[in-house]
Amino acid sequence: MRNNRHIPKNRWPEDEADHRHVNTTRRRRKVPWWTLLWLIPAIAVLIGMVFPVGPSPHGCHYPPRCSNNLMQLYTATMQYCLDHKGHFPPAGTWYDDLYPEYVIERGVLVCPRTEGRIPSYAMNVRLRNHKRSDLGSSDHVVLFFDCVPGKNRVGGPELFPKTPRHGDKHIVLFLDGTVEAVQPSKVWELNWGPSPPAP
Repeated sequence: MRNNRHIPKNRWPEDEADHRHVNTTRRRRKVPWWTLLWLIPAIAVLIGMVFPVGPSPHGCHYPPRCSNNLMQLYTATMQYCLDHKGHFPPAGTWYDDLYPEYVIERGVLVCPRTEGRIPSYAMNVRLRNHKRSDLGSSDHVVLFFDCVPGKNRVGGPELFPKTPRHGDKHIVLFLDGTVEAVQPSKVWELNWGPSPPAP
């Protein structure tokens, strides 16, 4: 029996069947609409984590820029230890020993919530004359922290500003490389490490 179906020039029935198969496959790959119900909110949460909204009028408890400054300060301190047989920078001259050889930008040493360009971080005095290896497993020891602005500040909890610069908390960098926001009432409970040996 003669097939009256018109076949376009240079086209065969097999090609049409293959085309229908491809279209069917493409339709099956579409994302179900109900998947978007959880996918869109999940993407919104991730965007909020990566690109946080600016700080509140009372200040951010965990400001990204201040945290970034302390992490760069941590990297510089660890590099100094590697270059000086494990010794920490001298407590009284740590600023001069780290900047500009290990900390390239001076702004890293200044809290973004202070005015001017005066350094506003202090080094833990109990690390004076110690090596990194002296602390053993005591990695969660205070290394640098928010302080009253001043060059080469070194000391303990007494140097924290009377009024926290970041909402109601102080920012502290620990020897294990972590940065935490600490309530003023808790700063004396932090691990400040061993007493410094006699010079």
